[in-house]
Amino acid sequence: MKIAFAPMEGLTGALYRQAHCRWFGGVDRYFIPFITPTQDHRFTKRELREILPEHNRGLTAVPQLLVRRAEDFLWAAGELAAMGYPEINLNLGCPSGTVVAKGKGSGFLGLPEGWSGSWTRCLTLPLRRLHQDPAGSAGAGGVRPPAGAVPALSPGGADCPPPGAEGHV
Repeated sequence: MKIAFAPMEGLTGALYRQAHCRWFGGVDRYFIPFITPTQDHRFTKRELREILPEHNRGLTAVPQLLVRRAEDFLWAAGELAAMGYPEINLNLGCPSGTVVAKGKGSGFLGLPEGWSGSWTRCLTLPLRRLHQDPAGSAGAGGVRPPAGAVPALSPGGADCPPPGAEGHV
């Protein structure tokens, strides 16, 4: 069984992940609290504190992106891949009302126009080719996409349990 450490914004930051890994261990991957790239394509100081590789040494950290626009995802995923992250989680499961109202998290799944063009491309290409050919991985969600809209979507991938699944801490 693989164990994934789910984030709690404001609680499970880089220092907490480092301490947990050192003193308790037993976790296969630690998910970083949501990163929401700005439209001017930059990470905030707070986000950089979470994602800089030196703040995640000794553990497998997985950045989670919370976006609505494919362009923002492609930019952020490219930056994260350049930092050396082999896996990125596109969060499609956050049920928070303020997130859903912005069409992000599980709110994105209810937007038929969202599942076209560059999003289809994002969800069907392997992440390891991100430097040359942008791509992403998908998370799980609570809102269903329009019928037939996303044939390539798989919740979390073969070795990554979706939030709430057995083994997801």
